Amino acid sequence: MKRAQGGIITTVLIVLIVIVAVIIVWNVVRTAISEKSGELHTEKFNVGLSSYTVNLIQDPIKISVERSTGQGIISAIKIVFKDASGVTWTYTNTTSLPGELEQVTYLIAQSLFPAGFKPVSFEIYPVLNIDGKEEIGLKADIIINRSIEINNTTPIPQQIDCFGDNDRDGYYNGTSITVSGSNCPSGWNSTRLSTAIDCNDNNATIWQNLQGYVDADKDNYGTGNLQTVCSGSALPIGYSTNNLDCNDSNMAINPGAIDNPSNEIDENCDGKLLIDSCSNLGINNGIYLLSGPVSATGFNCFVINGNNITLDCVNFSNKIAYGVSSNSIGIRIYGNYTIVQNCHVEHKGVYSSFINEYVGILFSSKSSYDIIRDVNVKNSSTGIWLGESDNTLIRVNVSQNYIGIYAQGNFVNVIQDSIGCNNFGYGFYCFDSLSDNVTRISGGNNKFANVKQCQKLPVWPVSGVHYTAC
Repeated sequence: MKRAQGGIITTVLIVLIVIVAVIIVWNVVRTAISEKSGELHTEKFNVGLSSYTVNLIQDPIKISVERSTGQGIISAIKIVFKDASGVTWTYTNTTSLPGELEQVTYLIAQSLFPAGFKPVSFEIYPVLNIDGKEEIGLKADIIINRSIEINNTTPIPQQIDCFGDNDRDGYYNGTSITVSGSNCPSGWNSTRLSTAIDCNDNNATIWQNLQGYVDADKDNYGTGNLQTVCSGSALPIGYSTNNLDCNDSNMAINPGAIDNPSNEIDENCDGKLLIDSCSNLGINNGIYLLSGPVSATGFNCFVINGNNITLDCVNFSNKIAYGVSSNSIGIRIYGNYTIVQNCHVEHKGVYSSFINEYVGILFSSKSSYDIIRDVNVKNSSTGIWLGESDNTLIRVNVSQNYIGIYAQGNFVNVIQDSIGCNNFGYGFYCFDSLSDNVTRISGGNNKFANVKQCQKLPVWPVSGVHYTAC
């Protein structure tokens, strides 16, 4: 019995020893496992500022993160900014992550913050992958919570962009620099009024290129070709926005001037010369405008002795009344390519039957290619005298004269839509007493009374063809 009991006790002791051994081994293994697991949770993730301190005023904010050794898997870096009132804003980066013994610098633009948010401190958190899960703040030995107060740092010196501006007019000269501090040096501005480059950085009154025309006489009317001019808010004196001046050496002559009718000068640059009295018209290519009725005191009222001259009486009320002396002439034409239009020409006295005593319009010898149109001539010995020339009469009325039209010479004249009625001698008189003097006249839609036919080779007039009777 005692032997049996002793065997049981031995067996129990052996079991107890085994249990104790198992417990001891388990504790050893558990400790080893715990220590191995602790390596993961006690790895170091150091947050430092590298070789400089953080300035939360600069833009962008620069924050350096440095990691020491460790086997933890970092999936993100979170930087939590806080303002003076305690409001927070979090920046998360999942791409630029430091490996072991590596440093990463983050540049965080101020424009990313909410409107009005001004950070005064920040905290940095690593996001770790623990057993396949991302966790933050679960393990004190693996979460670094380092707060950097702005008041405890030495700010990076402030930098400012400066734009070259020698004359200090706010417009830069195309050069720029970045300097430390809050003020730009002399000759530089921290702002610029325009991105355009100052065209003269030595003169504060001019800064931009404008286009204009040279105005030599400074009457606000220019001339010539468009030029680029360094200017202020407007073109400087001596330049104009237009090129309408016809005489840029005389400030009294420009489109805004008043034309003087007595000097044969085109003061207002309209290309026309205003006249108000009988005179000699001798400026080639000139256009003369009659401003009112005129009355001659001598033999002739107007003498046209230039080429390509136009005399425009404007309307019939601007009457040309010519002298009472013998051999007086209303308009005497010497030049070529003359135009007389819109005129009423009338002798002031009593006409006579001497055809050359009072002549309304006289074409002198060799005055050719002239045009008379929309003209009335009356109370003259001869209304219109066609000399040795090739001329054209259009819509002329030569009624109430002794002779309406007197033609001579071996030339070709054209008469159209004209009237020669109620004359006291002839409506049309063709003089060709010499064998080689034949006036060839063509035209139509005319009305004449008392026509003197050309005798030599009578090309015109032919009743019913070139004219009808009044």
